[in-house]
Amino acid sequence: MKRKNLKKAAELETKIEELTKELNSWETAKAFNGSSKIQIKDEVFGMNPKYSNVDLNLIPFSDLRSQYLESLNYKIECLENELEKLLNDGD
Repeated sequence: MKRKNLKKAAELETKIEELTKELNSWETAKAFNGSSKIQIKDEVFGMNPKYSNVDLNLIPFSDLRSQYLESLNYKIECLENELEKLLNDGD
């Protein structure tokens, strides 16, 4: 296998490992246990910033989380396919 391909394979394996760790941490993360309301600063500059109250219960976290986990799985699958192709082409 060419040196360039070995380097690329190592980079792909590292990225797969990073994404897998992130996926595992998300899957094992506990549910949000804090207050359901937060304040978001509307004006970043100025002496009298304004804040908006946001109720986190109105945001579909479970849907967003599911979509994010699906995207992580897809990225891992794509990287694994790319790595497999790279390794097979190097034979």
